[in-house]
Amino acid sequence: MADLKVTYDETANAAYVYFIDPRARAKVAHMYPCDPVEVDGMINLDFDGQGRLIGIEVLDARSKLPQYLLESAERLDREDTLTHVRRFGRRPCHRTASSTLGQMIEYVNQLGAGAPRIGPSPAGTAASVWVLDTTADTVGGYRVGESDAVLDAGEREKAGRLLLPGHRHRYVAAHLGLRVLLGAHLGLDPREVALAREDCPCCGGPHGRPAVAGGGLHFSLSHSGDLAYFAFAAVPVGVDVEETPGAEAVTDVLHSLHPAETAELTALAPPERPGALARLWSRKEACLKATGTGLAAGLAEPYVGSAAAPAPVTGWILRDLPAPDGYAAALALAVTGHDHDHEHERKQRA
Repeated sequence: MADLKVTYDETANAAYVYFIDPRARAKVAHMYPCDPVEVDGMINLDFDGQGRLIGIEVLDARSKLPQYLLESAERLDREDTLTHVRRFGRRPCHRTASSTLGQMIEYVNQLGAGAPRIGPSPAGTAASVWVLDTTADTVGGYRVGESDAVLDAGEREKAGRLLLPGHRHRYVAAHLGLRVLLGAHLGLDPREVALAREDCPCCGGPHGRPAVAGGGLHFSLSHSGDLAYFAFAAVPVGVDVEETPGAEAVTDVLHSLHPAETAELTALAPPERPGALARLWSRKEACLKATGTGLAAGLAEPYVGSAAAPAPVTGWILRDLPAPDGYAAALALAVTGHDHDHEHERKQRA
């Protein structure tokens, strides 16, 4: 037990007990929720691909773990610990209902075969972020192969135009997941969620950001490779996940980016460029999805950078999100007033 490590977020009331060195970057292959009534499914066991126990996630930690253990744990909810925690590489993906600005870097909820547990919808500049393996056969209690009754006509039509079965399955799984999560947030059956398009900020046409008909909760969906990311917030939000591209993709887009980004990528050794482009692209797409402009105005703006941390973008909080090896993900949230002042102070301290 000498190597036991515990991290704790008091705001989320979530703890993670490691049975390996967090710096080992172990990947969670299987998560098994423990669901006896007395713990309300709040304890989850994480195993690697060889079936070895990596760690135990404990939600509602104050009622389940001794106080001395929480007091001695490494804190994830304090500004002075966030940089230290990021250095470990593996970030525990606590399945909480929503995350504050500092926490959302550390926590991504996992949508699986069962119905998701959703708390109150995010308020202020909190964000709820979820990830889904789009190769799954069941999403949130619904079979992907039997999704026609859940998806709307537009989603079914687009799925039907996808010729490759794998692409069609991933698309359907992602949109089924979106409806499940939106329905849970809105108190609706997934079939009853009505989706619309906002007006395009560039031309005014009806092809801007996807939205819930009638307004209210903001959301964003992105899928790449075998993953889909979902983000929900009370303010405009954009999320993006990108599978690491090949060297050819770097060459194709290199000179379409912001001049400073082109220079950054060019300065890297060729093997480092695909990973840097994935980081850059996920950040840029998150911003463009949040504004609703998409790629209509090109790839140069906004400047987001390819370094380990994203560059500041005026009017937005831009953060990298945890992602498996071979992927990069990012989240953009609109800020105003007090939130803008708080973010400016944070950057001044950084």
